[in-house]
Amino acid sequence: MAQKGTPLTKRIRRYLRPLHRDFGYLIVGLTFVYAISGLAVNHIDDWNANYKTYERTHQLGPLPRAEKEVSRRVLEKLNINTPPIDVFRTDTDELELTFKNRTLIVTLSSG
Repeated sequence: MAQKGTPLTKRIRRYLRPLHRDFGYLIVGLTFVYAISGLAVNHIDDWNANYKTYERTHQLGPLPRAEKEVSRRVLEKLNINTPPIDVFRTDTDELELTFKNRTLIVTLSSG
């Protein structure tokens, strides 16, 4: 077994210190990449340049509470001929109609 200060210990220390330093740089770099990717995932709606968003408001009058009846009436009043891909309640007062290129959010209480 090597004693403190022997040539073997000095050689090991000579390699361990730069290795420890470089490993620390790697960990710090990975931490920054992880933090930036987390921000990007959380703010994808703000930074995604692949699409543009438009918001329009239409008054449709009083609407029934049944999902199928609401979706049928909304499509009829807005002259939309394509059926929605998905219809679901996002809240007790909101209904979301999802199409291929757009999403309609209907507030049931105000129409």
